[in-house]
Amino acid sequence: MGAFFKRASKDTNSISWFAGLARSLDTGSNSSQVDVNIVRACEAITERLIKLGFTGSKFSKTMSELANLIQSDESSFFDRGLQILGTYLGFESEKPEGEAAPDAVWCFSNRLALAFEARKEETPSEPISIKTVRQALTHAQWVCSHRQMTDDAKIIVIVVTSRSSIKAEAKQNADDLYYLSPDKLRALEVSLSAALRRVRDRTTPIDAGAITKAIWEEFHSSRLLLPELISTLTERRLDTLPEAVIQAKPSETVDNHMSAQSTTP
Repeated sequence: MGAFFKRASKDTNSISWFAGLARSLDTGSNSSQVDVNIVRACEAITERLIKLGFTGSKFSKTMSELANLIQSDESSFFDRGLQILGTYLGFESEKPEGEAAPDAVWCFSNRLALAFEARKEETPSEPISIKTVRQALTHAQWVCSHRQMTDDAKIIVIVVTSRSSIKAEAKQNADDLYYLSPDKLRALEVSLSAALRRVRDRTTPIDAGAITKAIWEEFHSSRLLLPELISTLTERRLDTLPEAVIQAKPSETVDNHMSAQSTTP
């Protein structure tokens, strides 16, 4: 786990099942080593899962909606899917309004936020532009201005795009930005939906503690808990993408060819 997630809990007595969690999972750790941030995320997911109900079709409809939205190539639908995805991963997630706003923001308390710049309606074969980078670079400040974050909050900005190369000028200015393909987010949605279904299969809505514990176990095995999730989302920096090779325009190729012929003795 990264240092951000290694702070041990000082208020574990307020969580009824917390003290026995490590022992019941046979991790060899005591309760002080189980991160309270992870527990709080699991509890938030528990509340949302209970609201969906353990009978009826509301859960299935919500998961189907999420899958359809995150599979969409239309920006407004994809952005909505991104917002729902964050909600069921344990964040306070929203799709902000405004032309300069991020396409989605996932906040966890006031110490961690993920801001997304999703570029869905672009030609995949083209490189990432300086315009995209400049837009993404404003998102950390947007979060600080619109959310009550601590001074030492971790704000992660992720560019979601199908493009796999980047223009030279954009690459030079892409410090502190991360790259994520839509396919990786779609794989994350599949893993999340499957984990939540397993939780519902093994628990009942009358025992919130058991649900939270089951979420911890299922998310742990699927690498969906906060530390592993952040690691997955930040595996690649944007400035590590290959720099785009600028192809000469057809007219330039002809001109160069004619110039070469004219200088031949």
